[in-house]
Amino acid sequence: MSVVVAFAKPSTILVHAGGDVTYEECQRAFDQMLGNPLLAPGTRMLVDARTVDAAPTTSELRAIARDMKPVVDRGLSYMAIVTDRPFVYGVVRMFAVFAEVFAVQVNAFRTMDEGQRWLDERRPREAAR
Repeated sequence: MSVVVAFAKPSTILVHAGGDVTYEECQRAFDQMLGNPLLAPGTRMLVDARTVDAAPTTSELRAIARDMKPVVDRGLSYMAIVTDRPFVYGVVRMFAVFAEVFAVQVNAFRTMDEGQRWLDERRPREAAR
């Protein structure tokens, strides 16, 4: 499996994606998120995609953004995706456009520190205490 989901208290979903990421793996990841009681308003997601070799197609990216809506409805608001591969960076930028329609802000970053810093700037006041 190339998509692994973990939760970090108080409000961050940590995802490691590697290899050939598929639509089906993204669906399984969403199911895992929805099954976790830590998914709540103000949740943010940090995705380490530095070892991704292949990504879903454009039409699958649209579907993934749409299928992410239940996770957004439960509280996900920001997603930082980290990659140092130009192709994947471009895919993330395209996905960000699709996800914006469903009220989640997605941004691409080159380093984990940059992605984490961006998420920290968007931390809900309650979680920052």
